[in-house]
Amino acid sequence: MKIFLLYLALYSGFTAACAASLESDLWYKKFITQSAVVYDSYRKDGEQPYKLTNFLKERTKINNLLNERWAEQADTDYLCLIKGLWDGDYVGVGFNEAWWVLFKMPQIRVSLADLLIQSSNHELLSIDRNTIRSELITYIDRDLFNTKAQAIRALAQLGDDRDLDYLQKLADSDDPKGYSSVARTAIGIHQQVSAARIKK
Repeated sequence: MKIFLLYLALYSGFTAACAASLESDLWYKKFITQSAVVYDSYRKDGEQPYKLTNFLKERTKINNLLNERWAEQADTDYLCLIKGLWDGDYVGVGFNEAWWVLFKMPQIRVSLADLLIQSSNHELLSIDRNTIRSELITYIDRDLFNTKAQAIRALAQLGDDRDLDYLQKLADSDDPKGYSSVARTAIGIHQQVSAARIKK
């Protein structure tokens, strides 16, 4: 069955409409509940919660929920949610404005970028690939292993030839931190994405 390209409107009215559709969704309720848990941990743990195991564990659950829904049911309402979270204009039912501090964190931004890119690659969503690429590069420049590794893999999902030289150099490097292994995996992802585009 042919997958049609879905162009999501950027105005708040549409975002509110998709949020209302998600209101009774069990997954969405889990997402809202987990966001509240993570924010509560963030608030209690002070200005550097990323150093604390409990906060990191709870924040990871948000990423897991977002990825699980994409794999199971990347419908219009879900795509509207991740696009709104990325753009910073989501106004969903039960969503607390104070939570934006969480969704602006690099770890969650990278996950959102990855999901948006995969949705675009599957022709489910129209995105500004250059803008997302630019932001991913800023995270790659940082030396936080999990975030950088995820950003490298997300960058590969774009299938942009401008990134091949960087990925190849990193893959060939004698890197004690493990980035070279991540880069080799990323090159494989890049090749798959590029091959899929050629077929289209």
